[in-house]
Amino acid sequence: MITQSKIDSVVSVLQRNQHMNIAIVGHTSADGSSRLNRTLSLKRAKVIRRLLLKSGVDDERIMVTGVGSAQPKVIRDTEEYQSANRRVEVFLRD
Repeated sequence: MITQSKIDSVVSVLQRNQHMNIAIVGHTSADGSSRLNRTLSLKRAKVIRRLLLKSGVDDERIMVTGVGSAQPKVIRDTEEYQSANRRVEVFLRD
């Protein structure tokens, strides 16, 4: 779950490292169609992007993508494991 504290931590790193950019990747479980999952994963990533923009991060430093269910964190067909695949990952890049 995303918290303001996590957003603040990312913003702090970006403020101290002006040369760094950020990649935000949204993911989903395998439930639903591929098309729906790609759309949903992109929406998840865009939520984080909006929070970073509100915190003062320049839009040009942010790359957003949604990969649907193509990159599962866990490959097991139970609700407990599938929920781990519903996530957003943030990568800092030089």
